[in-house]
Amino acid sequence: MKEMNLTRREFLEKTSAGLATASLARRAPAVSANPNVLALKGGTPVRTAPFPSWPQTHELDEQNILKALRSHHWCT
Repeated sequence: MKEMNLTRREFLEKTSAGLATASLARRAPAVSANPNVLALKGGTPVRTAPFPSWPQTHELDEQNILKALRSHHWCT
């Protein structure tokens, strides 16, 4: 692949023009609830519930962090 040396300005010009063109393109209508089709295109979604909140911490995590903080030995 040929290496392209672009300045930041040239890179932004080229990518923003491509994104603008892609956003104007017509999208295909949703097909049906077909499991072989992406959910974005009308297929069956893989997840029905939202992702859990992040970060997930537990009481033991908090205790261990406080223990390490109070010990003043952070890098051993």
